[in-house]
Amino acid sequence: MTVPPRGTRVIPPVYFLAALTAMAFLDRVAPGAVFIRSPATLAGVMPILVGLGLVLSTVASLRRHRTAVKPLKEPTTLVTDGTFRVSRNPIYLGMVLMLTGVALMLGSASPFCVVALFAWWLHTRFVAYEEAVLFEHFGEQYRSYQAAVRRWV
Repeated sequence: MTVPPRGTRVIPPVYFLAALTAMAFLDRVAPGAVFIRSPATLAGVMPILVGLGLVLSTVASLRRHRTAVKPLKEPTTLVTDGTFRVSRNPIYLGMVLMLTGVALMLGSASPFCVVALFAWWLHTRFVAYEEAVLFEHFGEQYRSYQAAVRRWV
């Protein structure tokens, strides 16, 4: 049985909210270079909407297949259709897209550091563990899926 890494009791949406808070804080106190100005900052709306769509449609798909949505719960079904045809981690991809959109809307450099840190955190704390669990549960079926679909995009 694969054991979750230490510090993974907090689920990714909590880290997502913390990242949003950190981005707003950094934009206020240490923005770095401001390289996007209004109205160009509105370009951030598109990745926010695409990311939100990915998250919502993926959650709906997982529920439709009656398998775990929370990352530390036992999976009951290997879902490979819908958004999972594009990414093995569509919820995490959606979160990163939404943070990227917010960073674009803020227009300064420092929020982009939070986006990169958040993606790294997800990868090291959740993705590696989840892949091990999925292989444990679904074996070669999961390996075939891994070979066919990229981890992020």
